[in-house]
Amino acid sequence: MSTAQNIQRISEMLNIVDGNMTVKLVKIAKNYPSLSPEEKSQAHKVNGCAVDTWLYLDCCKDQLIIKPDSDSMIVKGVMILIAESFRSIPRDEIGANPPLFLAELGIHHHLSPNRRNGIGKVWKIIEEFCQIAIP
Repeated sequence: MSTAQNIQRISEMLNIVDGNMTVKLVKIAKNYPSLSPEEKSQAHKVNGCAVDTWLYLDCCKDQLIIKPDSDSMIVKGVMILIAESFRSIPRDEIGANPPLFLAELGIHHHLSPNRRNGIGKVWKIIEEFCQIAIP
């Protein structure tokens, strides 16, 4: 599956969920499992976010595993969309595919400057992890 196919799937998913974009993000977040207490460690905390936010990253073969969580359902929902956009994408291709689809789908318009800043930090962590994790 390609990033473009994943983004198309995300777009279709957003069209199915009722409500405005904020409501959609909250609904998506509520249907996604929370991280375990071990995964919600200081090592996985996203520093500089206005709310507690965690990003658990791991690799399995050539795939990046992204497990997000946040005290903000909106932030968690956006992080889930980012994680879904990279599902089944080789980790060495992720750095070349920043989550521009968030703006293309109009999601950025529903985020406060603090939330946009936090999502930017999340992307930076993913990008750096992919560079380090590549053998």
